Parts: sequence; C-alpha cells; structure tokens
Amino acid sequence: MEHIKRAISDAQIFPWQFGIEITENSPISFTSNSLHNLRRLRNLGIKIALDDFGTGYSSLAYLQKLPIHMLKIDKAFVDSLAFNEKQQNFVHLIIKLAHNFGLKVIAEGVETETQVEWLSYCHCDYIQGYIFSRPIPIDEALRLAVCRKVDITKIS
Repeated sequence: MEHIKRAISDAQIFPWQFGIEITENSPISFTSNSLHNLRRLRNLGIKIALDDFGTGYSSLAYLQKLPIHMLKIDKAFVDSLAFNEKQQNFVHLIIKLAHNFGLKVIAEGVETETQVEWLSYCHCDYIQGYIFSRPIPIDEALRLAVCRKVDITKIS
C-alpha cells in the first residue's frame, strides 16, 4: 500500500488520476485480504476496474462485493458487434447491468466506427482501442492528453 502512495506522490498526480485493473480470472481479486486492500485503495480515491469482464467464471454476486468503479468489456465481445445480434444484446445487457450497479463501462478492443456508434447508442461510458491509437509509450500518451486537454477515451 505504501509503495502505491509513494508512486502517486512521486508522479505528482492525484489518487483519482491513478487506476488499477484486476482481472476476473485473477485469484487475488476475491480473497478477503485482497478485498480489504482494494477497499483501502478505493478509499484513497484510486479508481479500480474489473478487466476482461464476462470471460471468467466469477459470480455476478462479485459485482456487489468488489469495490470497483468500472467494468471493462473484453474485446471478444466487441469484435462481432456489427453482425451478431446475440452479441449486441449481450453487450447491451452488460452495460445496463453495470450502470444499475453504479459502475462505469469501458469497451476494449474497439477498432471500427460501427463499433463506436453502437457502443455510444448503448451508453457505454468509455472506449479503448486501435480506432484511436496503437499502444504508445506513456510519455507520448501523457503529451497527447496534455496537448488535447480532453479525456481522450470518453465517448458520451
């Protein structure tokens, strides 16, 4: 915990500007000790996202137990949005479910305008993917964010 506080201080950022992702398949995500530590991080203001949502075997009950702010919809669900009605319905359901729990939603692996339009129609909060940029070094990402002075992942 102290090394995270120190890293935030050294980077001269606010805790709410720092985020942690836990994967649905990670065993540390669901132990009592890790839940306690995640709550402590959340109380500091650090944002916590559940990554790869829908690809593991966790119970929906974890949405009530985990101290998370966001769900990240896995790219596997985003890929076939343009032509698969079942996939569209499933992604729409995930977004509604997350919003009903007070969570924000990030769609991963977005590559086409059609996907952006569909996710926007479903009120997905953020998108992430090659449609914006291939992965870039952190220094370049920070420079872009400062130059644009916008949240480059917000779509609504």
